[in-house]
Amino acid sequence: MGGAGELGADSLRQRAFDLRQQGFTYALIEKTLAIPYLEARELGRAYDAEHGRPRRIVRRLRQPTDDGGPIRIPARDLRNDSARILRLVEAGQRFRITVSGREVAELAPAATRSEFASRSAVERILREAPLDPGFAADLATAVGQRVDEL
Repeated sequence: MGGAGELGADSLRQRAFDLRQQGFTYALIEKTLAIPYLEARELGRAYDAEHGRPRRIVRRLRQPTDDGGPIRIPARDLRNDSARILRLVEAGQRFRITVSGREVAELAPAATRSEFASRSAVERILREAPLDPGFAADLATAVGQRVDEL
């Protein structure tokens, strides 16, 4: 076990045990203590062997950035908690997916487009748009032909 240079082995073990007692997953222990995942898993399993598995498991996402931007999450969190993350995306939250700390993708709500323009928007466009000088004559011809065809 060679991670978290500033923590001694006993201190690291105690901190990992405290986190596991709170229900932290191995991945959260890894992130919180800044140690390799395999080491976090080993410490978590040692706790489980001595005390049993926690009754509730904590799966916490990082908090949104201060500027309201996307939440950065590792690909592992997306894989392990995809249903919850997709519900948050549907509600409007954006996520940046990372692999080994590098941002590789952004997950955002699908763009929604209205199929129809609002009446006021069409009226404004027709009011403000310059018309072709022959448009009125073309329109009269087209409408006149249709009326005659009925």
